[in-house]
Amino acid sequence: MNGWIIMLNAFVVVIALLALPASASAMEPAWKTCDSCHGENGYSTDPNTPILGGMNAYYLKDALMQYIRLRRPDPAQAHAKLDRKILPQLAQRYAELPWKSAPMEKQGINPQRAADGYGMMAKCERCHKNGGQEQYDDNPRLAGQWLPYLIGRIKAFHAPNSTLEQPHKMREFMQVWSADEVESIAHGFASMAYPELANKLRETPKEKSLFDKFKSMF
Repeated sequence: MNGWIIMLNAFVVVIALLALPASASAMEPAWKTCDSCHGENGYSTDPNTPILGGMNAYYLKDALMQYIRLRRPDPAQAHAKLDRKILPQLAQRYAELPWKSAPMEKQGINPQRAADGYGMMAKCERCHKNGGQEQYDDNPRLAGQWLPYLIGRIKAFHAPNSTLEQPHKMREFMQVWSADEVESIAHGFASMAYPELANKLRETPKEKSLFDKFKSMF
């Protein structure tokens, strides 16, 4: 009887140890792998690679899980190799960092296209609040994210044969807009992090009414 009790206690200890969060030393290889593409602390300098630092943990963990389940294209061929056990800590590590938008001068945002996008972005406000600056659950920050990445991502969602996971309401909107219109939406969201660009829009009479509608977001 005592032997069974000892074995049971040992089993409980093993289960408890497996449930412990991964140590910093165990996480280090994964951090280095991520930072090799996404930049130090996830602050990407590559316009086609998203900024991770400051993104919310829920979204990051969900995105990583999609890679592991092969439900999201993986051009780097690295995400699917991650250990599922470390995903919460990996996502939290980036989420605890402050957000830093991509440099405006390197974004290539077209003010007219951004203004065109504002009119359509109103439909996105339910989830991407405050011009894409707020983030929660599986809704990532869009304002200040690299524009080329946003364009590629939104066009992938827009493609008729897209297999990317997305909310039903988002899929409905994607089918209403043209490829050119969704690109303008990307310009609009990317621009929301830069007051300098907002001032330019304010000075353009043709775009003033659109700016007034969204000025509280800057």
